[in-house]
Amino acid sequence: MVPIVGICRFSFLGRGDWHAWSAVDGQPGAPADLAAHAAALYHPSRMAQRFWSFENLLLRAVMSQTDRNFHFVVLTSTAMPSGDQERLRDLTAGLANVHLVISDAATVNEGLLPTLAKIRGDAPGLVQFRIDDDDCLSTDFIAKLADFSRRMKGFGPFSYSRSQGLVLTAYSGDAPQHFTLKLPFHSMGATVYLPASPHTVFSFGHLALQSRFPSFLDGRGTAFLALKLPGHDSQPMDDRGHKPRGLNAISAEDFAAHLARDFSYLNAAALTDWAGAQLHGTPVS
Repeated sequence: MVPIVGICRFSFLGRGDWHAWSAVDGQPGAPADLAAHAAALYHPSRMAQRFWSFENLLLRAVMSQTDRNFHFVVLTSTAMPSGDQERLRDLTAGLANVHLVISDAATVNEGLLPTLAKIRGDAPGLVQFRIDDDDCLSTDFIAKLADFSRRMKGFGPFSYSRSQGLVLTAYSGDAPQHFTLKLPFHSMGATVYLPASPHTVFSFGHLALQSRFPSFLDGRGTAFLALKLPGHDSQPMDDRGHKPRGLNAISAEDFAAHLARDFSYLNAAALTDWAGAQLHGTPVS
């Protein structure tokens, strides 16, 4: 079987698809003041928030998969403060098939490719999916992805998205809100199969995967949970002026029922309370 590998960029200081690394007209660039960007990226308040979500959302999602036959790569930078690097090592040490990469590379791809080559070995390619440190996946995500990948054996490059999930928002001036979201090729779990290639899933914008490769949508079940908090590097989502197509408000009770069924490692009340507590001065990255 072709290896499946998930990838999380944990406060990586290098060029990726973040807004801070887009120059005029959306072309790749670098922040005008890299030192100031690094200071914001590694601000203690921001790191406290990201470590909480990484440990309590993402890592728990990884370790709660019903199919554990996959790899997971966490990429960060040597620029990260040494104490935070040690904390990452402690959190990932001993976890089966979890690979921590602390790189001095200037780009995401350069940081990832050596480790991905080792994981691929003699296989014809890799099935790669992306996920952020403040998002998580349903417990059946890998099982469904592995089943689909087996069916696609010999097909060639393809992209894959499980389009249905949940969103929890907590923006200044608002109480936490709960939504369902149906959005093809959102970033949470966006997947591409690349035969032996000098590219990664981050070589392509997640929304562009459906136009660059044969694409497949899997509408089964609730596949992801995304948090939207102050300081996030994404467009706001709410039920007023920033409501994307497919975003629908649900009650706290319905949100809890979704978590109990598809994210059994989470507690809805505790998660909502934590999100609401993040409205007090988190630095913007």
